[in-house]
Amino acid sequence: MPLKQRSGSKLRPSRTLLGRILAAGRLGCAVCYKTFADGLEQLLKSMHKGTRHRGKFPAALRESQNLAEKLRGLQKKLDKAVNDEDFEQAATCRDEIKASKEKLAAITTT
Repeated sequence: MPLKQRSGSKLRPSRTLLGRILAAGRLGCAVCYKTFADGLEQLLKSMHKGTRHRGKFPAALRESQNLAEKLRGLQKKLDKAVNDEDFEQAATCRDEIKASKEKLAAITTT
């Protein structure tokens, strides 16, 4: 590891980088993330669940996204059942789609 790496217009000593990051809880500038990317990935993996920020979003949004995904799957299943002339399966899918749409409507109106 080199003694110093350049980050933006500042020289950052590599030997104390880990200590400074742990003490401050953040890097100095936006360029630091690119400059020190190799060492940061392992550091972030050890500190967090992953290296990609997923953020928080409302439970209702997550639930509506899950229902929308379920609806897409059910619609494909329904189309296949109709093409295969499996009308019992198609009726089951139709009922599940109706129930899921009602749940989705309830979530989006509250």
